[in-house]
Amino acid sequence: MKTIFSLSLMTIALTGCSLAPDFEQPAIDVPQAYKEAAQLPENEKGAWKEAQPNETAERGEWWRLFNDEGLNAIETQAIAANPQLLAAAARLRQARAIVDVVNADRLPQVGAFAGVNRQKPTGALLNI
Repeated sequence: MKTIFSLSLMTIALTGCSLAPDFEQPAIDVPQAYKEAAQLPENEKGAWKEAQPNETAERGEWWRLFNDEGLNAIETQAIAANPQLLAAAARLRQARAIVDVVNADRLPQVGAFAGVNRQKPTGALLNI
């Protein structure tokens, strides 16, 4: 009993010890404002702005609105590596067709057979 108590006490004491190093928050260079904030009029800087949807706006290269060369490079690379939309749609139709063929055996099947069969008995059977 004394051994169990001392082992329990030692276990409780050791669980409170941490061998991990103290956490030090890394220094991060955070800008005071977004780069787009410089383009706002003085009375709107630092204020919330309500969204203004524009459904008639050009939908082409929308990312160029951010004037970010890094984003432009990423989008250009993604467009160059992207397969054609028609090829992707064809692969989707092909995959769905394969799934339909595989799942066809799960459905009930009905079959019918009609035919005529004519046989002539062999001579060995007639000599019985």
